[in-house]
Amino acid sequence: MAKRQGLPASTLKAAHKKYPGNPKRAMKEAWRMHRGKSRKKTPSRKTGSKKRSSRKGGAKKGGKSMSKNGFFSKVRWGGLIGSLAGLFTPHFYAAGGETGPLFTAINGNFQHAWHQLMMNYTGYDTYGNMKNGIGDVLKRARGLHALAIGCGISYVVAKLGLNRYTPKWMNI
Repeated sequence: MAKRQGLPASTLKAAHKKYPGNPKRAMKEAWRMHRGKSRKKTPSRKTGSKKRSSRKGGAKKGGKSMSKNGFFSKVRWGGLIGSLAGLFTPHFYAAGGETGPLFTAINGNFQHAWHQLMMNYTGYDTYGNMKNGIGDVLKRARGLHALAIGCGISYVVAKLGLNRYTPKWMNI
């Protein structure tokens, strides 16, 4: 028999009965048996019958609720910032010192602010100064360009898995 090394004699005897010609293997088995006895075992699961859900459609799906995470953890910041950029961008044919629709509305010129907002997000000229063909409309929609770029960046970041490197509250 091998040296005891802190194992109970009964455990050593049982291991040597299992592996009579191999003392090294018997020691490994004795330690395995000893550790298994001293550890608290978790109750085993029943593998027989599973309780079925009474709801139609099967078991409830897991997932985090919106109230647990908060609203802003679900917002894609790239898309949000891109959409807000149209509020600060001057419209397509703006003069040199003209501001975006948000500051125009703050200054009190609501009709011109509405015109700028329509020009930035849809490209449609409400004053009728320019033709409203498809190519012209898409060229003038600067806020829509920023929104598309922000959503594109957000999509690429999500596909590459780079959101794991940002803080928990920031979901690009």
